[in-house]
Amino acid sequence: MTNATPLPPVPLAGQHVPASEIAAFIRREEIESLLRPWLPDAGECEMVVRCLLDVGPAHHRGSNYILLRLLGLLVSRLGVVPPPRSKEECSAIPLRVPRQLPSPDAPISYPLGLPLPVLERLAPRGSRQLAAMLDCLSDGPPQHSLANAAMLQLIDVLLRASDDPKLGSER
Repeated sequence: MTNATPLPPVPLAGQHVPASEIAAFIRREEIESLLRPWLPDAGECEMVVRCLLDVGPAHHRGSNYILLRLLGLLVSRLGVVPPPRSKEECSAIPLRVPRQLPSPDAPISYPLGLPLPVLERLAPRGSRQLAAMLDCLSDGPPQHSLANAAMLQLIDVLLRASDDPKLGSER
């Protein structure tokens, strides 16, 4: 007999964890606090958090919370303070209006955009590759596109911090 740590439970095929159990571990205030550097307006922040944690299937809401919290823990552990970002440094995520509603005169977008500097590490600004990446990241329902934007904001902060030579010498 060994003293091995028991494996975590795995749901059987076809069985899902109830949505109430997923909702129980989500702490909205943690995500609101995490997004505040990019969404200082409380109403805009609440709207984005609502899209991330209240819209769509429960497993998407739970996944968004888990991944954002883990990235946030890493940002916190490194002691990095996310700077605010100008609108010019982001690609807007269009708010899609249902076809049956009248279209607004000007395109409208969500208050959180996709940060361009982090994506420019993969493809140059103005390139077809960057345009394709932006399309992939902004397409789909808001719980996907806004989660992509939030995670990219945090990944950008982490990559910028890792570029700082002082960070490596302090550890």
